[in-house]
Order: sequence, then structure tokens, then C-alpha cells
Amino acid sequence: MSRTPSPLRMGPLRSAVVLAAAWAAAGCTHHPAPGQRIDDVCRMENKGQRVVASGYFQAPILIGCETKNCTFQLTSSRKEQYGLSIRIPLGSGPGTMTPLPPSKGGSPVVSFQVERVDPQVRDATGSRVSAGDVVKVEGTLEAYESSGKVRCTVDVARFESL
Repeated sequence: MSRTPSPLRMGPLRSAVVLAAAWAAAGCTHHPAPGQRIDDVCRMENKGQRVVASGYFQAPILIGCETKNCTFQLTSSRKEQYGLSIRIPLGSGPGTMTPLPPSKGGSPVVSFQVERVDPQVRDATGSRVSAGDVVKVEGTLEAYESSGKVRCTVDVARFESL
């Protein structure tokens, strides 16, 4: 009679591999410092205040860029695309985003164009930040109510990789 090994009876090597995989998976989750969760920050009573929030940096499908900043998202998990809007200043130094090149279309009839871009965002040390990286932002909070829900944007003054 052949006996199938129980999943609870693993050899020492297999146990080590399973434990290492569990430890690595646990290390992939960001736990914000007290008061830095998006839900703690995005509140009407914080409107106009200096706030600090941390989470996952996301570049949604449409990045809204104006003449002085570009809007990205800070989320609670890597799977989310939208959370707390963050405006990163345009520039060439640390804590900025390189301005996007002019649109290739150039049609005066179209008010906007959708193009694939590679946003080059740098943290406070000048290191490049990519979508999914854990970051901490500090800046002034704008908050408003829409359809019974509070919506928030942070004008970023300091942008750090964690």
C-alpha cells in the first residue's frame, strides 16, 4: 500500500522553502505609520492642513498634467489603481517629475490626446520611483465632498521612497 505524504509532514528543506516563501510574501505588504493611512489623512477636518501619507505609488491610465505638476495616485494596496490623488511638481531635480514631451498629434481640434508615456518621477534623494513602489508624501491636503464621499488631493512638498 503506497502512502501519500501528508502536507503537514514536510522534510526540513521543504519546510524551510515554505517558511521563506511565507516570510517573503508577508514582507510585500506595507503598513503605514500611525496617522499615515490614506483613510486617516483623507478627511474633511484635514482640509488645508499639512499631512503625511504613505502607500503604493500608482500611475493610472490617464495622468493629468498641468503646467506645474502631474497627478498620480497613492493607494493602500498594489492592486488598487485609485486612492489618494497626489500632485508631484514638474522639474528636473529631486522630488519632481520630468515634464512630458510635447504631444505628437498636434491637432488643434483635439483638446487632449492619449499617448503612452514613461513618467520619470524622482524621490527626495533623486532616485527614480516606479508604479507599485512604497512611498511617503508630505504636503497640503485639498478635500471636498462628492456624492456623499470625501475626495482628497495632496499637493506634494516632499516625496520619499520607503
